[in-house]
Amino acid sequence: MKISIILLSRKRIGLLRDLLQSISDNSDDISNVEVLVGLDLDDQSSMSEVAVTENIYPFCQMVFRTRQFNMHHHINSLARMSTGDYVMVMNDDCRIITPGWDSRIKAEVLLVKEKWADDIFYIATKDSSIDKVGNCEYASFPFISRTAILAGGVFMDQTFPCHGADVATWRIYNTIGRVHKTQCFEIDHILHSSPELLAQKDETAGTMIGKTFASPMNFWESDISGVVNRLRDYINDYEEKEVNAEMAAIYESLE
Repeated sequence: MKISIILLSRKRIGLLRDLLQSISDNSDDISNVEVLVGLDLDDQSSMSEVAVTENIYPFCQMVFRTRQFNMHHHINSLARMSTGDYVMVMNDDCRIITPGWDSRIKAEVLLVKEKWADDIFYIATKDSSIDKVGNCEYASFPFISRTAILAGGVFMDQTFPCHGADVATWRIYNTIGRVHKTQCFEIDHILHSSPELLAQKDETAGTMIGKTFASPMNFWESDISGVVNRLRDYINDYEEKEVNAEMAAIYESLE
């Protein structure tokens, strides 16, 4: 089972390397973990560090493209590029702080698949963010099967250019009853873990907040029906195939 971690980073090479080090230190099988980092072509400070970073952390690939107003276009592009059986989005100001996190989440996946064998589900991971909104049931960093991403046609909801996609994505899977919450490992969301750190906004954080306020849509009420319907269609087709296979096996045993 291979895990892909995808994220965007901008002018935060120090924070990014701390994240990569935490992944390296706490993974039982780093050969089955890949990290894709999306960066902007105008981010010269990060571009100058690509060779060194990828040499230190060979499980990481840094991908540059023209800066996007909607960050989730870039995230979904990285999801399509990734090769893992399961994909998790993250931020560059995160640290994985649980030793053996990859073994733990793989064991959790096997348990979830006993309930949802079609592989259509969303695992809500645990993190230290203090600034979630609404019912706070959504995950800042969801863990989703590639099967579900392909069936739904998207990884993160692209309706919102910045904040809000995590809520909308959770709503999709909550609507079809396919959310599983896990405590098996923890992510320290450094810059969102205390009021003091939240107040210390760098340029990257300030730009993200500006994009959020420039998008007046309500992420609790946005239209998610397209993805929901595609996922339901996949689930129904899977169940029909399973029933047909069972019936065929019964008929074969009677011959």
